[in-house]
Amino acid sequence: MKLYSNKAQGFIANPNCNTILIYGNDSGGVRDTARQLCKVLLPQENEMGLSEFTPDQLLDDESLLSTELTSMGFFAEQKVVKIEGGTQAAIDAILPQIQAVLQHLSRENFLIVTAGELTPVSKIRKFYEGSKDLMALLCYKDDEATLRTHIGQKLREAGISPERDAMDYLLNNLGEDKMITNNELDKIITYLGHEKELGFEDVAALLADSSELTLADLAFAVSSRNHTKLEKNMARVLSQQIAGVAVLRMVAWHFERLLTAKATTETGQGIDFALKTLRPPVFFRQVALFKQDLAKWSLPQLKTAMQRIYAAELAVKKGGLDENVICHHALIEIMSF
Repeated sequence: MKLYSNKAQGFIANPNCNTILIYGNDSGGVRDTARQLCKVLLPQENEMGLSEFTPDQLLDDESLLSTELTSMGFFAEQKVVKIEGGTQAAIDAILPQIQAVLQHLSRENFLIVTAGELTPVSKIRKFYEGSKDLMALLCYKDDEATLRTHIGQKLREAGISPERDAMDYLLNNLGEDKMITNNELDKIITYLGHEKELGFEDVAALLADSSELTLADLAFAVSSRNHTKLEKNMARVLSQQIAGVAVLRMVAWHFERLLTAKATTETGQGIDFALKTLRPPVFFRQVALFKQDLAKWSLPQLKTAMQRIYAAELAVKKGGLDENVICHHALIEIMSF
């Protein structure tokens, strides 16, 4: 039986079977759902009843799963086994063990299987989704509309009204990982306390990771060909001990977005249309700067810049030279294109 993540809370509150497969490309959502389910199945006084295994561990010892779910617990009457991690091939390989143990799994015990993205040909996915007695829960990353609804609901439940700028910032910085999204929203709710108005400054201060801000500012410094800002942000990179690969990947991501937008405009589409095609969208406070930088670069220049960034990343990974020197030299060279 198939269940989508927006219906998960109903199942978690009252599980109507004793096993579930939780999978999807939202790894945080998968982890968070499994965590919530474990809390319901095993209250705090019974938390010793949880055992966790990887598929590889079960493949190394084929009796492990059966022994764990059928033996009496010393510290807890109810037992929950959670299987997590591993490739689709590894998850599919333990299906025979799961099928065998489900034949004599008592109602008091529960089996949770978690996985990342599973293709339609996955054996374990077919097994859970094709059964009327088993549950398969799909956790996929939210689109903008679903994310807006989720954020709005969480804040409304806490009696909080976000300003438009604050909501836009949340939409641009959350959603890739459901667990992180929920943790960040909980942090905001705790921070506000009795305050019920959420402004942009509050959100920016709470969500912003200093290293991420540094990298974003550095990427814009390069595309703006602003040497002063480049040197300032490279100094921050050194002080925050940010890895050279992280620097180059952020700049590559930024230039790839510029390249995509420039290629769209080259087809005759307007710049506003080009920006609308980018996912995630350009943060509204950076739109004007993004447009200015886009006008400074030709399509061949952007392609050459991308090649130089990739070459610098390869040089960093090879080692032998100071990665900060490699990054600095490459970024200055790119700004001269």
